[in-house]
Amino acid sequence: MNYKKIFWGLLLIIIGLLFIFRNLGWLDFNWWAIFSLWPVLLILWGISLIPVKEYIKLLLAIATLIISVVFLYNYDSSHHFQFRVNHNFRGDDFEEGDNVYKYSDQDFSQPFDSLTKNASLQFEAAAGNFTIDSVTDKLVEFQKKGNVTNYQFTTEDTDSGKIIKFKMDDVKLQTGRRHHTNKVELKLNPNPTWDFNFEIGAAEINFDLSSYKTRKVSIDCGASDIDLTLGNKHPETNVNIDAGASSIKIRVPKTSAYKVISDSFMASKSFEDAKKVSDGIYQTKDFRTNTQKIIINLNVGVSSLEVERY
Repeated sequence: MNYKKIFWGLLLIIIGLLFIFRNLGWLDFNWWAIFSLWPVLLILWGISLIPVKEYIKLLLAIATLIISVVFLYNYDSSHHFQFRVNHNFRGDDFEEGDNVYKYSDQDFSQPFDSLTKNASLQFEAAAGNFTIDSVTDKLVEFQKKGNVTNYQFTTEDTDSGKIIKFKMDDVKLQTGRRHHTNKVELKLNPNPTWDFNFEIGAAEINFDLSSYKTRKVSIDCGASDIDLTLGNKHPETNVNIDAGASSIKIRVPKTSAYKVISDSFMASKSFEDAKKVSDGIYQTKDFRTNTQKIIINLNVGVSSLEVERY
């Protein structure tokens, strides 16, 4: 019996089941909890190195995974497993050495210049809930609710437009009883042509980009729940998603042709109106002739992949 294959297989199965149970509403847990469970991988790795019989290693691995599932469940149902930034945390402040840090709600905005034809949004964060679902007459509006950490906001001018950068400050997660949230809502101007680059850890991502001229979307994330809606306001939209264990749902207009290039491991797939044309490639029958195209590249681990029309 190959123990390594068994316990890593069990790990992937349990992660997949967690996503299924969550999507069906049978289990609810917070993405901060998943993000904080990374030491479980070190524990499993350590178990694999212990010089004991294989069945003992298997039992230890199963026990570790069960405890992790119980942790996730209790995190939201009883709040006995919450996270805080520092043991000296008081209200929205915490102390570290001679510094006092304040974590609170934040609002940023950038005026829109009619000469801005192209815009690039670059966003970095560890974990949280992130939403784009409406437009603004400004170039960008940012609103963060939560007390986990703060964000840095910078802009940079280019020859053809503007680069907008949001970066989450470093955060230390420690056990405690205080509940923490990190919810971000973005509103963007629909006039420029947009490129999006998101680097996010464990997250709930709800992006409705149907109102924007979207040229490129790049999402690099870990364990995440991704709900992405695309529009047809740009002739060609390229989407690149690199994710770990994730649930990914992408909506595309019926007027657009689309292609999916999927390099995925242990993923369930459902691509509406798209047929398999070769290994790992699916596309609609009008992809060659339609002037509105969406190209989706997926490099994911244990995931649920769905593309639907609207």
